[in-house]
Amino acid sequence: MYTIHSTPSILNMQYLDGLGERAPKTQDDLIDIARLHSVAAVLKDLEYTYIHLESGVVSTEVSPLADRIVLFTPSGTLSRSVGYADPQTYAGDSVSFLSARFSRALVQSTALQPLLGEQFLLGGSEPYEWWSPHRTLQMFGFLSAPIEAEGPKFVFAHIVKPHDPATFDKEGNYIDDHQGFDDYHDLSVASAYVGQLIYVNKLVLDMIDGILRASAEPPIIVIAGDHGRGTSVNHRHSILAAFHLPYGGSDGLYPTISSVNHFRYILDFYFGLDLGLLDDRTFSYSSDYADFRK
Repeated sequence: MYTIHSTPSILNMQYLDGLGERAPKTQDDLIDIARLHSVAAVLKDLEYTYIHLESGVVSTEVSPLADRIVLFTPSGTLSRSVGYADPQTYAGDSVSFLSARFSRALVQSTALQPLLGEQFLLGGSEPYEWWSPHRTLQMFGFLSAPIEAEGPKFVFAHIVKPHDPATFDKEGNYIDDHQGFDDYHDLSVASAYVGQLIYVNKLVLDMIDGILRASAEPPIIVIAGDHGRGTSVNHRHSILAAFHLPYGGSDGLYPTISSVNHFRYILDFYFGLDLGLLDDRTFSYSSDYADFRK
């Protein structure tokens, strides 16, 4: 049994309506919760090194909890050590940080929201945008190679693929254009999205092989989507969740396990934290990202 000192952070590992006064009221509140996520807080308390891959997406671009941030550039992959005395005030005095918050608040509170709201959540990061094929290839390359760190490590990567635009085709040819390939690029597949999906699946399988080869001890691997493709509730909630859980860790999984329970289960099984599982529920939301409904 492990002793955890970050109890307030564990409270985030639940549905948003269970946070009481700490429940998010704006998009920026949601972004803060994503960046200060409970899994990293708990594992750091267990003396894991937290390695965070820059995503190009606002909510997962960085994390103030990270020990190392991995950046992706035309010159190659860069890694820098970071450390913040108080994550709650992270970047609070940054001009760019405040400017981004003002812009999101402006979009959220005006007629621009239906037009630009999702783009402000996705964001962008120089020199590679979130959709860039170069970013995707570098992220998979980094994850597939041995990652040096003292002691146990937790590596977080939000790869925004196979999300449109389809910048890869099924053969791995890529286009550096935010419009991506059109559906007539390769008529052997149902759509450009499917073509990209075929190639991204190959990258994922190669990455898993690389992680297994590089691991002295059997690793825990969690591959989970954030939402499904399509506009219906059923489509949006039909997400991928795949696990590599050694030493019998998969025995307690069940087909309907939802995202809220992934790490509650893993932390209980491997570290004896006794968090327990929550009821598996799903929610939809309107254009207001803080207005969630069961």
